[in-house]
Amino acid sequence: MRIPGVVDVYQVGDEWVARSWPKVQNQPNSAAQLLWRKKFKDAHAVIKTWSGTYLDAWRAIKRPPGKMWIDIAMTSIMSGFLWSTEGWDAYNRSYTLYYNPAGFPDIYGEPTCKYILMPYPLGGFFVSPSPARPPRLGSNWDSVLKWNDLGFICSAGKRPKKRWSLSYESQPAAIWPGPRFPFITFGSNWTNIVDAPDGVTVTLIDRFTPIEDDKSFNVMRYPPFYVKPTLWTHW
Repeated sequence: MRIPGVVDVYQVGDEWVARSWPKVQNQPNSAAQLLWRKKFKDAHAVIKTWSGTYLDAWRAIKRPPGKMWIDIAMTSIMSGFLWSTEGWDAYNRSYTLYYNPAGFPDIYGEPTCKYILMPYPLGGFFVSPSPARPPRLGSNWDSVLKWNDLGFICSAGKRPKKRWSLSYESQPAAIWPGPRFPFITFGSNWTNIVDAPDGVTVTLIDRFTPIEDDKSFNVMRYPPFYVKPTLWTHW
């Protein structure tokens, strides 16, 4: 679509988005402008290093109207809240949620929790759920996460734009308490979950307040990984 001064026009959901050519600066660049530009370029450089299941997970996120996945990723990077991506790409990380209706035996042979969340491959770096950052119940975006419309940002001299914030829609999965962990011989990186019949989602969001703005909002530390139960057949 040919429009003077516009690079291209494309459709996102039910809205049209136009990207314009860079404008000639009509004032000297301030230190704040230069810093923001550097952060923007650095964030793009980070995204170019992503691949495998990690990149796929970012591309698959649900976005608010008029936004693309890369917009959400850029916000997470520039906020400084993005979890380290070391190890994601190299090992193509994934998760399996094993279900044993009889319960997994502990070191004394007594049944404990019925679900165990396992990363693949075992060992090394991976985003490990814990009581402080448990996986969320549910195994799709709409059951786990929600975009909230916070109204318009009306900056002086600029057109209004929507502000969105991310929140959890589901409860955290209950992690099995106590020292008597299930006895599994092939590793120690699992997470014991009490009950998760509809699966879990490994994700984490955090509260961020920009220095130049007191309006805080949530950002992703890493994209959601959806995990449905798989029947345990090893015994």
